[in-house]
Amino acid sequence: MLGLSTAKLVIIAGLVMAIIAAGTGIYLKGAQNARQKAEIALLRANLKVTQEHLSKTKRAYEADTALAAEDQITLNALRNRVQELNSYVAQIDDTACLSGDDVDQLRRLWSHGSP
Repeated sequence: MLGLSTAKLVIIAGLVMAIIAAGTGIYLKGAQNARQKAEIALLRANLKVTQEHLSKTKRAYEADTALAAEDQITLNALRNRVQELNSYVAQIDDTACLSGDDVDQLRRLWSHGSP
């Protein structure tokens, strides 16, 4: 056979196998790197979406907090108006008709602080 000894054939076969193994290892490492790069890109995209969602949630919470404060002021004003009306009506004699002054006072209380 071409004058090659068995030992030389074994060495050549071993070298070919080593080259194939090294090539396979390099290929697998490259494939793993590509998968990791794709996963990192996906994670960065997910992080960006999550941060945008968090930012929108914070802005909505702040807007709701401001609106709740305004609503509380309006609610307190309405409660005060109801309390003033109830106090005034409690003073009026149930058997008497409302006088002009009573009507004016009720109108003043009702229109006072209207939202």
